Amino acid sequence: MSDFDDLIDAALWARAGWRETVLAHDPEGEEPPFLGPLFADEQAGRAVFAALKRRLGPKDERGELRISIVEGDRPGQPPGFAVLFRTNPPARLARAKETGVDPARLPPLSEGIARRVPTAPGSKNLAAFRKSFEKHGRALFMPVFGDPGALAPDLVSAIEVTRIFFRNAADVAANPGDLDGAALCA
Repeated sequence: MSDFDDLIDAALWARAGWRETVLAHDPEGEEPPFLGPLFADEQAGRAVFAALKRRLGPKDERGELRISIVEGDRPGQPPGFAVLFRTNPPARLARAKETGVDPARLPPLSEGIARRVPTAPGSKNLAAFRKSFEKHGRALFMPVFGDPGALAPDLVSAIEVTRIFFRNAADVAANPGDLDGAALCA
């Protein structure tokens, strides 16, 4: 992976088998929240995060990974929200300019990878996650393994993120070409 390749290796993510998205927060409010894809294939899931960590380090200082949570009901979908992971084009472009790389020579980017997260009626988990993120100004992004009843987050592979885009589905849908448009297809 070169410094400007897409952060999302769709084939590797497919091999890892992103099944669900885990959002968690400290009920006492002392620790930052975490979010992570629950992978079916642990080896491939670890490879996804090893590649991300090689590029971003333990903290995504430049916001090159765009994590978007798009809230709102979608026709034909159960209540919930979508989570989108993708390379953040503006951050990538800024880094290219800072390092003297001609932006016209950058490889193309994918729209990322997204999953819909169904929610139970009255669930407050996303609201609590968001409140914790806003309080701490950061979250840990890490892979999760196991089964929904016995989750095993991998803290060693965690990447600290300070930007998560909380969006409304209607706003994204109203803007053709929106960076988070792929979340509407999840």
